[in-house]
Amino acid sequence: MHGDGWLFGAGPPGRWDDQKVSCPVVLREGGGFRMWYYGHDRTFPGLGPETTGVPMGRSGTAISADGLVWQRQDGPGVRGAVLDPSDDPAAFDAWQVGITDAHRVGDEYWIGYMGAPQSSIELLGMVRKGYPLRAGLAKGDGLRLTKIRGDAGGGATLANGAPGAWDAWYVSCPRMVPIAGGWRLYYHGRGPSVHGAVGLAEGPDGIHWEKRGQVFGPNPKPGHFDSLGILSRHVVPVEGGWAMFYEAMSDAPVAPYTYSRIGLAFSPDGLRWERLPGPGAGGCILDVGPPGAWDALAIGTPWAVDLGNGRWRLYYVGYDARSVAAIGVAEADGRDLTRWTKLPTART
Repeated sequence: MHGDGWLFGAGPPGRWDDQKVSCPVVLREGGGFRMWYYGHDRTFPGLGPETTGVPMGRSGTAISADGLVWQRQDGPGVRGAVLDPSDDPAAFDAWQVGITDAHRVGDEYWIGYMGAPQSSIELLGMVRKGYPLRAGLAKGDGLRLTKIRGDAGGGATLANGAPGAWDAWYVSCPRMVPIAGGWRLYYHGRGPSVHGAVGLAEGPDGIHWEKRGQVFGPNPKPGHFDSLGILSRHVVPVEGGWAMFYEAMSDAPVAPYTYSRIGLAFSPDGLRWERLPGPGAGGCILDVGPPGAWDALAIGTPWAVDLGNGRWRLYYVGYDARSVAAIGVAEADGRDLTRWTKLPTART
């Protein structure tokens, strides 16, 4: 028994995801659901504090009839993955890849992902491999994906800012939103001046982008759950505008880590955002579990799904006290998206 919210853990030995799973990306299609997610196996090279710290390596997929009981599907990549690092050592994604977005466009899927290169930088007093993180795009049938080469450096579709810029280190967790005449891309930016903020770019085709700058940053009020940095987020249409479910960290550390939790903001236009405080610690809408729970250390990478019957579902990643990761799920009444209930675990 894993505890409320637990949904999906690491894969069987020898599979690409037998060590870590993270960042659920879930689409409803027909009478069922499909999920993409990233992670890595126990033998994935070089994972540790000298790398990005993002628990990615490869990416894969699973299917479900109800969005709760999932069956892994093997892709053509290494150990059943659907997306692997590039064979080109100069590529922006030669070290690690992680799927963070999916859209059905015509008869194919457009898959957004982030990639880490083989290069290293000095960051916070340590030489770290896999920087800078950049955004990419792949297309295909969900199992077989072809990377679409961009012109932002090493095949990326969106490049980092100049040295010293707020997004010089990270252009990560890219997620697109269709708008009239094209797309918006929301992403996590990080650099010397900011731990994490939400950036926006716009473009016509999912490949070529023009940055619009920061649109949502840390809470200026100390002590709130989101006062240190904004990380991953999912922007979805709701009545009257847009909702942003976002992962954030607090400036109030909890030894030995700073916890991440999930919050909510609303915008009438997708540009100007207002926080909607929830009932959890520091104003979050979904909190970590109690001591000893599978998600007691941190939760993040939210992905919201409108179930179409007045209910919403929120998929997320959770970490226990040993940093063991699993994917979780909660539900809410669409009339109040600040209050969520983690579903009882009745799955294997």
